[in-house]
Amino acid sequence: MSRIEFSKWHGLGNDFVVIDSRHQDVRVDGELCRRLADRRRGVGCDQVMLIEQGDQGQGLLAAYRIFNTDGSAAEQCGNGARCVGRYLAPESDGPFKMSSPAGVVEVEANARDVSVSLPAPNAVRAERLNLNGDCFDAVLVNLGNPHAVIAVDDVGATPLDRLGKCAQGNDAFERGVNLGIYQLIEPGCIRLRVYERGVGETPACGSGACAAAVAARHNGHTSIHTVVHLPGGTLVIDWHGEGHALTMTGPAQHVFDGVIEL
Repeated sequence: MSRIEFSKWHGLGNDFVVIDSRHQDVRVDGELCRRLADRRRGVGCDQVMLIEQGDQGQGLLAAYRIFNTDGSAAEQCGNGARCVGRYLAPESDGPFKMSSPAGVVEVEANARDVSVSLPAPNAVRAERLNLNGDCFDAVLVNLGNPHAVIAVDDVGATPLDRLGKCAQGNDAFERGVNLGIYQLIEPGCIRLRVYERGVGETPACGSGACAAAVAARHNGHTSIHTVVHLPGGTLVIDWHGEGHALTMTGPAQHVFDGVIEL
């Protein structure tokens, strides 16, 4: 039987089980993550965040890995990065760096919010998507994890669950894709919903918000500063354009600490 100490966090309702493996001997695999993520028989979460030792020689306070509810590994998770950043903040006197599967993430935390700078997006391009006969003009954005973002007239009236499931079987996305749909409220301000691969729709998706900000700028709807309203709350994304990192700012909240035996 495994005894695991964990910490439960959320960013705008996007919730995480955070396991600090620096202080306990724990083997995390897909089966364990599926059991932890189960909302009836486990702790319940959208993703499991595993904290590991960072390369001190490179100035990294820690490292983290990400697992979806289906046990699959993910390359990046913006809200998860902010929660891990808040968890680690007491170990640093100021801004710090941590490594992720998608690259180095810089963190700055204050009493209210946490800002993380994610590596610059790449492979930003427009593409026509056919999702089971419904065709959309999408912007594809790679943030270490893949995103497809579609501008729509009404995010509430768009069948995101159906489209998100169709996108996972699309030949264009061998590893699946996070599908975002956004609605322009006014210049620099959008409303967003995201279907996360391996999870489904979540109240908020941090990397999805970053991808949507990139897509909205690509479409001429925003510039450097984008306010993103998600079902769970609001994130602010700053991006100075191609080749620059994305900075995402928003709350990260501790829910409780616990021990589970599996």
